[in-house]
Amino acid sequence: MESVEVQFSAAGQPMRVRRRGRVWKIVAEPVRWFERFNWWESELRAPKGEPFRIDSQVWQVQVTLGARTSDTLTWELVQHAPTGGWRVREPKAAAA
Repeated sequence: MESVEVQFSAAGQPMRVRRRGRVWKIVAEPVRWFERFNWWESELRAPKGEPFRIDSQVWQVQVTLGARTSDTLTWELVQHAPTGGWRVREPKAAAA
């Protein structure tokens, strides 16, 4: 997954994503859910006495560059549990 910068609205919803130096605008209502972080598969450890997040926030968004020739793409923005930063992943294709 690739790290990205996400700009949020005052209501806490993603509005724009900066990826590879380009700003993508979110053009549809984003959908949010949470996923469990597989901590047992990671070498990451929580500092003693501090909580360790095991749930990651995920937003599915539809983005475009805004140009008439720009396609609308669907991405999943995944909050990196250990750092709180954001990463983008392409959603899995639905099985036929």
